[in-house]
Amino acid sequence: MLVGAVLIIYAAPKCDPPPPRTWWQEGPLTEIQPDTSPEDLKLIDNNVKGIIVNWLEDAYIDFDESHDIIKLIKQAKDLEKKVIIDLDPSASKVWYEDSESNKESLSDFYIWRPAKNTADGGASVPNNWLNVNNQSSWKFSTKRQEFYYAPFDKPHLNFRNENVTKKFSDVISKFLEYGAAGIRIKNAPFLLVDPEFKNEDIAVGASAVGFGLKQHNFYTHKRTQNLPELGPLLKQWRAVVKNKTGDGPFMVEEELTKTNVYRVNTALMVDLPVQAHAFTKPNILVGELIKSLNDTFNIENIEWPLWVVNTTALPKDVLSILTNLLPGVPLIEPTDVPNKHLLKIRTSPSVMRGICSIHSVNNETAFGFIRVTSGNPGVLVLLNTQNEKVTVNVPKEIPALSSLTEVTVQLYSENFNETEFLDVNAKKDARAVPISPKSAIVLSYVPKKKE
Repeated sequence: MLVGAVLIIYAAPKCDPPPPRTWWQEGPLTEIQPDTSPEDLKLIDNNVKGIIVNWLEDAYIDFDESHDIIKLIKQAKDLEKKVIIDLDPSASKVWYEDSESNKESLSDFYIWRPAKNTADGGASVPNNWLNVNNQSSWKFSTKRQEFYYAPFDKPHLNFRNENVTKKFSDVISKFLEYGAAGIRIKNAPFLLVDPEFKNEDIAVGASAVGFGLKQHNFYTHKRTQNLPELGPLLKQWRAVVKNKTGDGPFMVEEELTKTNVYRVNTALMVDLPVQAHAFTKPNILVGELIKSLNDTFNIENIEWPLWVVNTTALPKDVLSILTNLLPGVPLIEPTDVPNKHLLKIRTSPSVMRGICSIHSVNNETAFGFIRVTSGNPGVLVLLNTQNEKVTVNVPKEIPALSSLTEVTVQLYSENFNETEFLDVNAKKDARAVPISPKSAIVLSYVPKKKE
């Protein structure tokens, strides 16, 4: 689709009324360190609907209610805050010694491969798989006289073994029984590897330029990342979360670049897929922003992402307006205090359940999007990415609003300084909306029947 074209994203079917958004879809969410004190926990704004907490230890170790993280879950629950636990299912040392000893029931709990013989009678790694540090992903066991797969320097579990998959299901269940409201896993793209252990193919194009045979970026990693069987694997763990919580999220830490492998049939097995690419660049250009959003919504078919922001290209409150009013959920800092007026707009039916159309306006000097659902006021967000003021003729620039004559001011960023549009709830001419440099304004309008 060409940059500047109108993108229509249908966030809900037009038939039966959809169910209300869950607490984690409504958001916002935040992420805290596991050593966060009870005092700091109390300081998190009450409007934050969920807190992600990282479990830094081996996910498979034995623990009880005396563990600090379990205490934190209880403290959060007492404050009516829901906790999503972040776990790494990929590696563990819990069963390694028994597996290394070839104990029958545990011999294939990890990924073992025989060594290749070298010309001088030595042992060579099974294939060319490299980790991100440009070293072999294989480590040799002198006891078993085989290599085990360890891309992150820890023995990688074999999730083609149903007993191993069940072990992590048990881990999920235990955390949920201790009060966690959802689960997020890390290293999901790396969980499965090629069962035939073939060599990685050499990458073609710019991604491989400047790299050599012994460097990670020289290869495609099709044998070790994002394998097509990931969807069915994640489906099993997702089912545990849904059965235990009813409406809790099952999330993945990494940004998904190939959502097709995280699907079963057409259903995505991951809630709130992370999308960071739209808001991490040092400069935000309208054309690039529209392309990024098109990739998210129309190419990857992600309906409700988790927006992660890491840029200073625009003021923080401008970015907050965008990530709160686009389809999806913003991930905010623990110390952030959400704008209550913005949250009120966010919880409106048009934002929670409406369609979204995205537009490049004024020759790509400004960006706009509409949120609207039948029977409710529409929401129009306009952003000026330039260093100079722009004035937008809404009915001329946005075909869906071609008959619009009037808009109502709802909210604007702190750096918005257009005197004639500073009165909230004031009705203004839709044909001349001024926007200060690097600022955003939120307007409401009365939709025509065809909208």
